Amino acid sequence: MKKALLLLAVCCLLAGCSNNEADVGQVPSASVSTESGGVFYPAVSEKEIGQVCVDGLRIFDYLYYNGSIYTSSYNYASEDKSAVQAKISAVSEDKLADIFNNEYCWSEDSEKLAQVSENTSAVLYAVKGYDRDFRVCLCYEKYIPALDETTYGMMVFDKLNGITLGKGSELFSERLHIGGYTEAYLRTFDEDGCRDEKISADMTDFLSAVYDGDFVKADVETAEKFRSRKSRTLVFRLDDEAFDIAVSVYPDGYVSMYSGGEMFLLQIDKAVCGRLWEEVG
Repeated sequence: MKKALLLLAVCCLLAGCSNNEADVGQVPSASVSTESGGVFYPAVSEKEIGQVCVDGLRIFDYLYYNGSIYTSSYNYASEDKSAVQAKISAVSEDKLADIFNNEYCWSEDSEKLAQVSENTSAVLYAVKGYDRDFRVCLCYEKYIPALDETTYGMMVFDKLNGITLGKGSELFSERLHIGGYTEAYLRTFDEDGCRDEKISADMTDFLSAVYDGDFVKADVETAEKFRSRKSRTLVFRLDDEAFDIAVSVYPDGYVSMYSGGEMFLLQIDKAVCGRLWEEVG
């Protein structure tokens, strides 16, 4: 029986609940401090494509494009082709490449894949307002023989590996454009999944502190420690839910975000962080 499939990665698995400490299936961080200050996040090796699984559960997709590996941050799928086309039209601009697929690996070069699916076709686009060296989006069509159904989808891929980040503004302002948020939510978790409650707190001081904050190395031990700590998860919504930004806030002056299995840990003004913690709690 055919039914619409709505896979919003921003909500609860791929990009929403996965961009915070509730996502226990992430890959351990390999970030390293640099001599100039800041933190270097190593590039994802082509050899790692297809190897990221947790108990058989795929956490995110990989994309090989322009010599780099991108990881998925959002996935929307439906049997309604027009709905997917509308989402693509709203956020995309120039066509970049035709893309080949093998399970959860995508590539502009078919030779990078162990095999190529004959049932999937995809096109890669630039995203309006974003640098294509950081963010791109994929429109795909996948036929499922066992169900005799065709699924259409849009995925957003980000490249946050092979880079050095010093100040919070380099990630949250220059790349993610968090200052353009239209609404903010407090995200809570229970046995049924995640719930978002709109909040009206003034984020001006908090975002300024985030921009001025310093990235700190998050090794495996540190990442595990923060993952187990109590935090408040805030979700910043831009014009489209595909670009939601979920961060975890700690009362002692730390903010973290997950992307592509990597923990991005930021130390900010403790007083500002504490005030926001109390206000949204």
